[in-house]
Order: sequence, then C-alpha cells, then structure tokens
Amino acid sequence: PGPRGRPMRPRSRAGNRGGSMWALRLVLAAVLAGSFEAAPRRVNYASKEAGALSLGSSPALKGASALLEKNQDKYAIVPCTAEERWVVIGLSEDIMVKSFSMANFEQYSSMFHEVRLLAATTYPTEKWADLGVYAAEFVRGEQTFEVPGGAWARYLKLEFLSHHGVEYYCTLSEVKVHGETLVENLKTDLDDSLTIDELNQHVADMTADIVGASLQSLEEEAASVAADVAAEAMGLVTEKAEAPPATITETPAAVPADEAPAPAAEVASET
Repeated sequence: PGPRGRPMRPRSRAGNRGGSMWALRLVLAAVLAGSFEAAPRRVNYASKEAGALSLGSSPALKGASALLEKNQDKYAIVPCTAEERWVVIGLSEDIMVKSFSMANFEQYSSMFHEVRLLAATTYPTEKWADLGVYAAEFVRGEQTFEVPGGAWARYLKLEFLSHHGVEYYCTLSEVKVHGETLVENLKTDLDDSLTIDELNQHVADMTADIVGASLQSLEEEAASVAADVAAEAMGLVTEKAEAPPATITETPAAVPADEAPAPAAEVASET
C-alpha cells in the first residue's frame, strides 16, 4: 500500500527504458553539438539586405535595382534588340568571388543566354578583369555558375551578349553572388596546413590584389593634383615676370618757409 493506504502502481520497465533513452539522446546531442561546427551560412553578397548597391546599367535597361531583391514580382527589363545590355553591382564586401546565380521567373519574356562577368576592386573604372563568358539554359528559375579559380572583387559588371526566345523584352529577376571574405579565405588556407612562409606570401598577394588598384587610383589622383598645383604656380610666376615695372613718382621735398620765394605782390610793392 501507498503512504495513504492506496495500492501502489507497479512501474513500467518500458517507461523507464523510454526515459533512459531520452536522457541518452540529450547527452548525445550535447556531445555532438560540441564536436561539430554549424554549417557555414552562405551569404549572398549581391543582396540589398546585405548592403549591395545597383551602381549603373545600360540606357535601355530598366529596373536594375530589382536584381538585388528576393522578389519574384520584380525584375529588370530591356529590349532584346538593344545595342547595350549591362548592369554594374557593388557588392556588400570585398570577396573572392566563387560563383554567381541568375534567376528569371517571368513567363512571357525572352531570357539571357550568354553573359560576360567582369570584376573590379574600384569604381568607377575603365579596367575590368574578365572572369569569362557563361551560358545559361532556356529554363525558368535559378541557375548557378562557378567562377574558375575565383577572383577578388568589390564590383561586378554583367554584360548580356545574347538571349533565348523570340519575345521583344528580355527580363532578369535576381542576381546572387557567393564567395569568401578575406578572413574566410585566410581560414581556408590555414585549414590547408600552409607553411608560415606560404601563408605570409598568400596574405601579401591577397592584400596586393585588393588594395593594388586603389593605391594606383590614389597615386594617379595625387599626380593629377600635383600637376595642377605646379601649373598654377608656373602661371603665377609667368604673370609676375610679364607684369610691367612699377612707375615710381618722386614727391618734391618741402621747402622751408624762410627760404621760399616772396610772393609776386610783395616784390612789386618794394619796387
């Protein structure tokens, strides 16, 4: 009997076994959580939410900012016969570009076929690194393209060279860009067990790739400013050399009152 005279229920061995198994699962979950790192989050560096910007597009292309949003009801649109079809995207960070994706969800439009991907670390610029031409299939939805070898970039330019379909307008719904930041790329190299010399060289190469173009731009700007200052200085010197000599007017010295000639009236009276 129980403490109040009630008969005690026999404990179920199955119930005890279930509780033990549940406790064991909790312990295993805690161990596994400490043993494995969470899968890295794949960041879209061409997302407006991440800080990416639409910096420019060809004159006939409209709605380029829609490429940075995850909204299937918005899209960039351009006549397929337009002479120029391109967009420039400012990524949210300097990254080693590993891949990019293009998505089109419009049913009644033509689609881009061949796309040239260009990269730069400064903008505006006339020096773009050509990352290759990629061919998209004539299917709706998202298509991903791997960038061989990767490339450091902060700005990407997509040039649309050809298209699928016979519709008048070509559309594109979204562009995604994936890759590694400087820290992530460095961590990958550490995981590859590089020697200290190889690691130092790799860091130097990455730094040169990222800031090289920026330093060159600053040097060109400094040289331009120096040239302007020198030209202005030379102009001042030339103006000074060509200026006529100043005319000096001598003021006659004052004559003392006792030495001043007598007035003509006084001289006449004396005579």
